[in-house]
Amino acid sequence: MNRFKFVGILSGCILIFQMFSCTTIEKLKIEVANLPENKVPDQVQTLLLLNGALTGDFANYNTDSLEVNFLNESLVLDNTFLGSIAADTALTTLGNALFFFFWFDVIIPVERNIDNSGLNPSVSRRLSPEDIKILCQQYDADAILILNKFNQHFKSGLKILRSTDVESASNGSAFFECSVDLGYETEWFLLAADDRNLDRQYRQKDTISWLVGHYDAQLMYESLPLVKETLVSGGIEMGESLAKRIAPVWTEETRVYFLTGNKEADSAVAFIQNNQWAEANEILLKSSKLTASSVRSRVEFNLALTEEMLGHFDKAIEWCSKSYQSKYHKETERYLGILKNRSERINAKN
Repeated sequence: MNRFKFVGILSGCILIFQMFSCTTIEKLKIEVANLPENKVPDQVQTLLLLNGALTGDFANYNTDSLEVNFLNESLVLDNTFLGSIAADTALTTLGNALFFFFWFDVIIPVERNIDNSGLNPSVSRRLSPEDIKILCQQYDADAILILNKFNQHFKSGLKILRSTDVESASNGSAFFECSVDLGYETEWFLLAADDRNLDRQYRQKDTISWLVGHYDAQLMYESLPLVKETLVSGGIEMGESLAKRIAPVWTEETRVYFLTGNKEADSAVAFIQNNQWAEANEILLKSSKLTASSVRSRVEFNLALTEEMLGHFDKAIEWCSKSYQSKYHKETERYLGILKNRSERINAKN
């Protein structure tokens, strides 16, 4: 055989082998919802936030007065505070977190405090079904999330440590250390207008702490947050932690998709890259009957991705399993594990 003819045939075989053995895979960053422990029902998209915790015992504490009292007690306090600003901070922080990070529509009216005068303290729910219906209609909300109970317990302690207690102390100098624990307890109710079966109760009970120390007592004190700042920080913590308990937390993950080599199927790529999952899914479905198993496997893999992004986990697992059967790819095996894991976690939450 002519040497040059043989080389040409060999080169052609290598090219064909590369075309069929090298599969192009593209990476894609996506946002995945991780379901919380006490998810707000899917039917609720617009929340009206109200404060029903305020009673006559609540006060808008003066910052300077709180600090003077703190100093008069030599930085040692053990007191329960019912602060109206801290309670309102918990409400507004929750609303902002739900709106900006969890994609709920949230309504916080200017007049958001419920008048509790004359109500029996033992009554847990302070709104009648008729009140709920009227408020939801007024604000075009699906449900009301009401803060029904709120208190904070401030406890601090001061230690004066000598050189024998602190290794770095020298010449017998004292080391001043102050700890602050802020315990909080809240109770919230989710009240639905049309379906009382959607009603939920959310309770919070936790403690946040501060610990500062210095050889100079004044500098040690200045390192502490003000008492009122501590109370407001507690309100922020309450709002943010409840948002994470009741709404999906979105995290960034990486997915892959195949370039199939089929012109019609690959016209879905532009839609995949722009998160237009329904459009991509429609195009890929038309190519899912291709006879070439290698190409069909890639189409089926991409269909699994579009179904996952559309929230159809059973269909995603079905398409991924088909892709695995049509032609093995290590990416398919890995993705099938991801889909099954997500499906199990979601089913466990429901």
